[in-house]
Amino acid sequence: MPASYDRTKPMRLVVGLHGCGDSAKNFATWGVNPYDGRATQQHIGISIDGASGGSSCWNIGGDDDKVLAAVDDISKCFWVHQKKVTVIGYSSGGQLAYRVGLKNASRFAGILIENSGLYAADSNPDSLLANASRKIPIAHRAHQNDSVFALSRVQADWNKIKAAGFPLTSDVVAGDHSGSSADWLYLLPLSADWKAP
Repeated sequence: MPASYDRTKPMRLVVGLHGCGDSAKNFATWGVNPYDGRATQQHIGISIDGASGGSSCWNIGGDDDKVLAAVDDISKCFWVHQKKVTVIGYSSGGQLAYRVGLKNASRFAGILIENSGLYAADSNPDSLLANASRKIPIAHRAHQNDSVFALSRVQADWNKIKAAGFPLTSDVVAGDHSGSSADWLYLLPLSADWKAP
């Protein structure tokens, strides 16, 4: 919870999905609510657990409902601005964030991704774009030497996303597959003004 939380006003929600081998608690500390940004944080941040794939990876297609259930649950406890809910994910969590965000575009303000790929979010990623109920904003940061999600494949995704008419902010920085708080300190503010219709 940010220090600025006021129970009399709705607040933006960021819903985080960790990568393989990580935990919700750990991802909350470096991705969803980066320590260096907490003093000025302007969102409620939750990180979801329950990844049912091997090695604590998300089961793409099998864990989708957990994301929506978490949004519904936190909304019973705090005044969440229902038009300002952003789904974010790193690696395996990015795959699920792409999938859930596009399949439920009317429920989310946007999608933030670090070191992941749309191509791995569904057996037919083109249909995710084609069947989205709206052109949901997406911001995606990739690392130049990511050996898990090769930059060439990620950039091919970006071309598809732009060709399909989605607002996309894409960024490439030095680094390997390892995630960092610096990436989220860059990505999170991009979603501050996003709003679902």
